[in-house]
Amino acid sequence: MLGNPLKEARWAVSGFATRKGANTVISSLKCQCVLAALIGIALGSATPERAAAVTVEIARKCQALTKAAYPPRKPGNPAAGSTKGTGRDVQSYFEKCLAKGGKTDDNAATQTK
Repeated sequence: MLGNPLKEARWAVSGFATRKGANTVISSLKCQCVLAALIGIALGSATPERAAAVTVEIARKCQALTKAAYPPRKPGNPAAGSTKGTGRDVQSYFEKCLAKGGKTDDNAATQTK
């Protein structure tokens, strides 16, 4: 027997080893976690410029502009495709609209006829 069985059972239940160096491993792990958290915070706050969030109003406006520029083949069925351009054209038009804050040039939709 190594020692007090009650003490060994308590250590086994808590998940820690019964050897002498177990506390060193745990404290080293705590230091590593704290260091990783500090590095993450430092990198997150060092971002020079954050992208502006897209608002619901801009997304709805762009969705309406996209539907007007690329009308669906069958109204109410988006899986039917559009009468102008491909799905990739529709996506790029919508993304450009979001990037410009809800403003688009109407020449992009007429070029893909």
